[in-house]
Amino acid sequence: MISPRLAGLALALLATAALAALGTPDGVTANTGPVMTLPIIRSLQARTFALPPASDPFAAAPPVVSPPAAATGAVPPAPTIAVPLPWRVLGKQQNADARWTVFLAQGELTRVVQVGDTLDDAWRVVAIDPPQLVLQHLRQKTRRSLAIGEARE
Repeated sequence: MISPRLAGLALALLATAALAALGTPDGVTANTGPVMTLPIIRSLQARTFALPPASDPFAAAPPVVSPPAAATGAVPPAPTIAVPLPWRVLGKQQNADARWTVFLAQGELTRVVQVGDTLDDAWRVVAIDPPQLVLQHLRQKTRRSLAIGEARE
């Protein structure tokens, strides 16, 4: 015996199939409410650089080369400002052989440096000539000056 619930579901299924096959009866209008539109998807832009090979996941991607500013009419970027050096000058002393020794502080650490010394495995002292101490970055080969004050007699 078929349960009344199953018979009702079967009848609803048949009615839905008949409406789908034959269309809507006369006098019934379709819903003309607001229509949802899909957003327009823009096409993908071409890449301006090649991806590194898939075998090396840690390889750096090559830098993106932008066209010259004259060709695009864009203003060139502002020059970068160097980050201040982490050392603070505590003082200086001229030795008997006319060489200078400079006392630097970095937090709680005090360093005594002369020409040729290396700081933090990244900077080499290349010259001490008051009023400045000249440091050279070991990898980038850039030079920076640190004001140490005038020499006094």
